[in-house]
Amino acid sequence: MLKLFLFTAFFCCWLTGFGQQLVKQYVKDNTVSINSIDPDAADFTDLEAIGNAIGNASIVMLGEQNHGDAASFLAKSRLVKYLHEKKGFTVLAFESDFYCLNEGWDKLDKTNKPSIDSFIYKNVYPVWTLCYTCNNLFYSYIASTFKTSNPLHISGIDCQMYGNYSSSEFTKQFAAFIKNYPELLPDAEAVLPLLDSVIVPNFIKAKETAAKLVRHLNNINSTIANKTDVDVFWKQVIKSLLAEVTDVQVWQNKDTANYFYRDMQMADNLDWLCRVKYPGQKIIVWAHSAHISKNSGSTFNPATTKNLMMGSFIDQNPFFKDKVYRIGFTSYRGYASWANKNLQPTMQKPHKQGFENWIDKSLDFAFTDFTKYRSTHPEVKQPFYMKGGIYGSHINEFRVWTDIFEGIFFIRNMYGCTPASLR
Repeated sequence: MLKLFLFTAFFCCWLTGFGQQLVKQYVKDNTVSINSIDPDAADFTDLEAIGNAIGNASIVMLGEQNHGDAASFLAKSRLVKYLHEKKGFTVLAFESDFYCLNEGWDKLDKTNKPSIDSFIYKNVYPVWTLCYTCNNLFYSYIASTFKTSNPLHISGIDCQMYGNYSSSEFTKQFAAFIKNYPELLPDAEAVLPLLDSVIVPNFIKAKETAAKLVRHLNNINSTIANKTDVDVFWKQVIKSLLAEVTDVQVWQNKDTANYFYRDMQMADNLDWLCRVKYPGQKIIVWAHSAHISKNSGSTFNPATTKNLMMGSFIDQNPFFKDKVYRIGFTSYRGYASWANKNLQPTMQKPHKQGFENWIDKSLDFAFTDFTKYRSTHPEVKQPFYMKGGIYGSHINEFRVWTDIFEGIFFIRNMYGCTPASLR
C-alpha cells in the first residue's frame, strides 16, 4: 500500500512538472512582441498577431487586472481602434449601465462632439471616464468616427444603474412605459416610489425595500415576458432591473454562494445586443478580467465548481459558440490606482515559476495566444501561476489559465490612474 501511495504521488508530481514545462515552453515559443500601447500608434502591423488569433470571432472581450490599471486602459484603447478600423468591429459595450448606454445613447445627437463627449463622461463608469489614459479614446476618437462612414457605437451590458441619464430619466420613463399596461399598475404603484433607491450611489439599504422590489418586479417581468405588444428593449430593461435588485438582496443577506445575478444578467444583456439591437455586427466588450473569464469559479471562492462569472455564462450559451475571444491582462511589476476612489491595491511579485517570468525580459509589451495550445494539447489542462486579476488584484493565482482566456496581453510596467476631468 505504501509503495502504491509513493508511486502515485511521484507520478502525479512528474505529470505536473511535465505539464508545467509544456505550457512554459509553449509560452516562450508563441509569445509575440507588441511595439506600443500608445493609442496614437496608428501602424497596426504589430497587432496583426492578435487579429490573426481572433480570427472570425465576432465578440472580443478586453479585460483588465484592476479598475485602476491605467497602462491596460491605454492598450485597450489602441486595441479598440485596431479592431474598429481593421477588423470591422462597430460596437463598444462597457461593463456599464445597460439602460442609459442604450436608451440615452440612441437619443443622443451624434453630430455634436461636445454632446458625445459629455454623455460618455457622465454615463460610462467613472473608473474609466476619470482616468486620463482613457481621454484619447473617449473624448477624441469615438466622436471622430461619426464624421466617417464607419461610426463606433457605444453600449452597456451592466444591470447596475450608475449613469447620469438613468438618474434623471429612468423613473419617469418607467412610469410612462407602465401606463400602457393597466394590468401592471398594481405592481408598478408599489415599485415606482422605490426606483430612485436603485440608482447608484443611492443603492438599496433596507432589506424590506429590496424584498418588495424583487417581489413586484418579478410579477411585472412574468406578466410581460410573453406579451408581443411590449417593446423588446423595455422587456430587457425590466429583466436587468430585476437582476440588479436581486443582486442587492444577495449582498444584504451575505449569500455569497449565490452571488451571480449581475454576471448572469450581463451575459443576457450581451446576448440581447447581439441578437436584437446589433444583429450581425461585431462587438467589443470592455470590462474587468474577472467578468470576462470563463472556468474561473466565483469571485469569492476560486476553488468552487460553479461557473459564476459572465464569461462562463457566455460560454454555456450555444449562441456564442466559436464567436468569442477573451483577452486577459497581466503585468510584471507596478501598481494600480483608481481614478474615482482612494484605492491602491498592493501588487505581488511574479511567482518564480509564473507566466510573467516566462516572458522574454527584453519585451515591454507582448501577446500570447492560448487557442493553439488548446488545439495541440487538449488533454493537458495544466495550472500555472499568473497575476490575471480574477480573485484579487495582482495576486499570483494557480489556475488553468489556458482555459480561462483565449489570449493574454502582457505589460511589463503597470501604473495607476491620475484623475482627469473632461477637457
